[in-house]
Amino acid sequence: MSGSRWLFDDAGEVVASGSNAIAARLGLALREGLEDYAVETIGWIALSLRRDVFHVRCRPSVVSERAMVALLYWLLDRPSRPVAISWLDHVWSIERAATTRAAVSCLSYLLELKGRPPQSVGPRIVMRPSAQARQRWRTVEGAVMQTSQPGCDAPSLYAVLDDCFTGRWFINDYDRATGHVRVHERGSGYPPLDPVFTCKERGFGLDDISDTTYRAMVADSLRDVAEHDRPRFDDIDAVIHWPRFGDIRTRYWRIVVPLASSPTSCRLLSASANDSGIDLRPQIVEEVGEFDGAVVSGHPQQSGVR
Repeated sequence: MSGSRWLFDDAGEVVASGSNAIAARLGLALREGLEDYAVETIGWIALSLRRDVFHVRCRPSVVSERAMVALLYWLLDRPSRPVAISWLDHVWSIERAATTRAAVSCLSYLLELKGRPPQSVGPRIVMRPSAQARQRWRTVEGAVMQTSQPGCDAPSLYAVLDDCFTGRWFINDYDRATGHVRVHERGSGYPPLDPVFTCKERGFGLDDISDTTYRAMVADSLRDVAEHDRPRFDDIDAVIHWPRFGDIRTRYWRIVVPLASSPTSCRLLSASANDSGIDLRPQIVEEVGEFDGAVVSGHPQQSGVR
């Protein structure tokens, strides 16, 4: 479709921009503000291209999932470029993603705002060993470790990490004397959920992560790998407080491996990928047995949590 403005309707179809086209699709009389009405009331998504930057507008509480899926495919089918995302949740907010993939990840979080997470039963952050993350590391370990050896240039390593993890990686430095962790470099594929994922300065510390509980989990995991010199592969299911989004349930697998070690420090690679199929939240399961018409057992069980 030609032009620089598009709309994705609630059926996931691309609608020509302009009041006449929108009015014809909705069966409404022509009036001002029809695009705003479609986005804010019906669940359509508006997309425009301005100065080589895509601008997405949507209202998560009413957005059609078909419209969102159509938009995600549309973005991924085109060359990567910066994306500005505006969403309405009581007030309009805006975030800017550096790449199309980061924008797609950010938009997937916005879908979580359609139904805010209930009060969780048990711990807010749950982890268990991840076979998926371990296998993922095995497939890329040779390429990553080869380009992380002394004498290899950093841009080559970063290019390999981008290719292996679509920009969702951090290189962290652990100070053995103080126990502090600082970010040496990061990929640009993270959604703009927290300022630490989008700040231009490198070398910031984990103390900049706003959710203190989540921050402690991340720091403890990195320290564990550095102190024991062994990798970790985790599935994580957490309710995390993001500064601009509020509490959102976040599920992902994560790799943390040591790249280099010395008596005073350890360089660590951490990488991750979203996976909505991960579900580690404790659940109450009532097992009921019946013998001769009488209930003989009924007790709650909690799923194992490491």
